[in-house]
Amino acid sequence: MSEQTRKQVNYTVACIHEFARRKEISQRDAFLFLQQYRGISFLNEFYDVEHTLSMNDAMDDLEYVCKKNGGMLAESWCYEMSKAEMLIEYITQDIIAWLMEEEHLSMEEALNLFYTSQVFSKLSDPETGLYLDAAASVYALYQEERKAGELVQNEI
Repeated sequence: MSEQTRKQVNYTVACIHEFARRKEISQRDAFLFLQQYRGISFLNEFYDVEHTLSMNDAMDDLEYVCKKNGGMLAESWCYEMSKAEMLIEYITQDIIAWLMEEEHLSMEEALNLFYTSQVFSKLSDPETGLYLDAAASVYALYQEERKAGELVQNEI
């Protein structure tokens, strides 16, 4: 994977997480909302410009694009990122990049697969502590889920 593609993955995941924080919704719901109302496609298509803007401007642009495509959420602003949220974001970035590289998926395909997985649900729940594991361990657990069709380690 090129360095440019990896930067685009990191930026897209960061935008999803920031959108979730600002709208006070789960990261999965933020991804699904942005996917449904073309926010992810917008980030993909206009990455070259969007990544040069402030995060506030990027969030304004995402909100505008989603509204234009029929999506609307209440306004909420939350700026502080916890350590758990930061670790979840970093692990997610690594897993998306690995999926793209190893399985030759587009970014949107990789985002969709991971954000809708049971492993991501567990990862994004701080009470499970899964965010404290290494990204490679979480990725292995995700791969097991894909093979089995469900999360095998229910004790998480």
